[in-house]
Amino acid sequence: PASEKLDKAKHMKIYKFWKQSFSSPVQNIVEPASLSYINKTEISDSEALSIMEKLSAFPKSYNALQVVLFSCSDDDELVDEKYENIVAQWKSAT
Repeated sequence: PASEKLDKAKHMKIYKFWKQSFSSPVQNIVEPASLSYINKTEISDSEALSIMEKLSAFPKSYNALQVVLFSCSDDDELVDEKYENIVAQWKSAT
């Protein structure tokens, strides 16, 4: 559940299991944001935008896109805008 708080070691154990159990290009793309989120650090907004641009080629990768959104400060709300644009693009393609 979302209310359960994981310590870093348990979070990393789950992350490593996920990484070993599944194979997708999206995993490699989103990895810097995932690790940033786990380590409670932030990636730069420009890195987040770059990752999102790469993810846009993989329609319906909503969870990966959200990880990126929440892994940066997004001071100028450009990352949120990029998120909304990609989601709209994916939805219009279906």
